[in-house]
Amino acid sequence: MPPEVAVVAEGALLVGVVATTAEWSLGLRAYLRDHAQGVRLEVLADRAAVSSALGRLDVLVVDDVMRTLTVAEVARARETGVRVIGVCDPAGGLGAAHLQRLGADEVIAADGPVGLLAGAVTSAGKRPPLEGLPSWPASLMPPAPAPAVAARRGLSIWAKVSGGPGLTETVVAAADHLARRRRVLLVEADQVAPVLVSRLMRAPDGGLAWALSRAAQGLDAFPDGLSGPRPDGARPVGAFDAVCAPYGTTVAVQAQHLERLVAQALRSYEHVLVEMGTDAMLAGPGRQGGPGSRVLTMASSIVVMAQSDPDGAARLVSWRAAFVGTGATAPCHAVFGRTGRSRYERHHLASVVSANCAGHPFTGTHFLPEDPKVPRARWNAELVVSGPWRAEVARLADQVAVEAVGSGGRRAPYGRPRSGRSVPGAG
Repeated sequence: MPPEVAVVAEGALLVGVVATTAEWSLGLRAYLRDHAQGVRLEVLADRAAVSSALGRLDVLVVDDVMRTLTVAEVARARETGVRVIGVCDPAGGLGAAHLQRLGADEVIAADGPVGLLAGAVTSAGKRPPLEGLPSWPASLMPPAPAPAVAARRGLSIWAKVSGGPGLTETVVAAADHLARRRRVLLVEADQVAPVLVSRLMRAPDGGLAWALSRAAQGLDAFPDGLSGPRPDGARPVGAFDAVCAPYGTTVAVQAQHLERLVAQALRSYEHVLVEMGTDAMLAGPGRQGGPGSRVLTMASSIVVMAQSDPDGAARLVSWRAAFVGTGATAPCHAVFGRTGRSRYERHHLASVVSANCAGHPFTGTHFLPEDPKVPRARWNAELVVSGPWRAEVARLADQVAVEAVGSGGRRAPYGRPRSGRSVPGAG
């Protein structure tokens, strides 16, 4: 039976919890706060935070959902005297076997009594004092990216210039595709018509408003700023983290606050996708830059979607001209959504964009086909995992990822053809 009060002989017992959106983390923190003495809990947002905490930590708690740490990193923690406790989520995790392979000293089910987990944490006791951290072969540790590369890589901005191109489904599918190989965060910064709370089956409380408020005060917005599971037990859609705007409520997104939030996210995630909605990032007649204008200079790629018609092509041309005026240099992709099979129509739309953006062409012009799987998946709260539309979104997402980390972190020049089915000569 777990103790009601944890007694620590010398100093506070320092417990590090790797950042997670799971409910057990909040439960553990509340339980230790109310029932334990001499225990201090610290949330570790990423690998760098875990590494810097070694030498101070007594207990490290990891789960089988976030997959933040590698076997080598857990082994290094154990060599410093840290007891590693794994929390297994039977509903959405990789299982107890994954935590055992990772090197956890003890595995506890996430759906069990929180007192059981708290008892395992407090019974670990203080680690023996260390003169210094033990050496670990550099070949087994993940390489740390250079600061300049880390600041530039992995931030893509997704926007639309006309209604109805399927931006929400596209950015969700792109996040899901990238999350298969990376730690991904999707931020919904749409002030006009936010829908991700319902689309991704996330909790309506917290989310964007709370995260922006924390960032504005210079406080950490993660992981508590993430949109977690719904209280009714519905399983969230997507294997990525998300910060969703509240449905039916307008959130004033200030440019400087969004910039701070994104900067924090880039310290913890390998790729961050920001959905800006309807042309919210550029300056318009008689007004200053929109909330996305400041993050443009941080982006490694920008994706702009339009309807598959001449009006959509004209709007893309106007957007490109306004974008040049911001001084940002990220590669830009023009995407026509819900396109038909006619090669003539595609060629005509690509020609309109190419001819009118000759001085500052788009990096590529892409076409996402109409696919009945997309509305069906949205209706059923699922993801499209196969088919021509998903394949084209995957190609676009891979291209965005290559621009983020390719060429040693340097951005590719405008007009360079990319992989996938962008139209040659269209920019």
